[in-house]
Amino acid sequence: MTHSFPPSLNQQEKKFGAGGNRSAHTASVNAKKIEDSDELKLNKVDKSLSKAIQQARMAKKMTQKDLATRINEKPQVVGEYESGKAVPNGQIIVKMERVLGVKLPRPGKKPAAKLSAAEGAKKGGVVRGGPPKRR
Repeated sequence: MTHSFPPSLNQQEKKFGAGGNRSAHTASVNAKKIEDSDELKLNKVDKSLSKAIQQARMAKKMTQKDLATRINEKPQVVGEYESGKAVPNGQIIVKMERVLGVKLPRPGKKPAAKLSAAEGAKKGGVVRGGPPKRR
C-alpha cells in the first residue's frame, strides 16, 4: 500500500500574492501619482459666498451650530463654508438659503447674457419652433 503525500513546497506552484495581504496595505503607483500631481484642484467656496452666509447668519442672530442643526449638517461644515475651505455642494447651499431666507451667490455659475431673438438667429440658433421636421 502506497501513501500519497502532498508534494513538497518546491514542487507546488506558487500563487501570485499568496499568503500575503499586501495589496490592501500598500499604496499603488497610480495613487502616488495622483497625490504628487498638482493638476487636481478642487473648487473651493468663493469669498462672496462665504461672506454672504456669515452676514445672513449673523443677521438672523444664529450661531454656526444653530445653522448646522437647522440644515442637518455638522457645525464644521458651516465653519468650512464661512472660512472658504469647503468644496461647494449645491444641496447644502439650497438648505442654507431656505433657513437664512436669502439668495446666496452660486459658485462657478456666471450669469449668462441673454441673447435677443435676432442675435440668437445670427449665431445659428433656432429662434422659434425648433428644427424643421423631416418627412
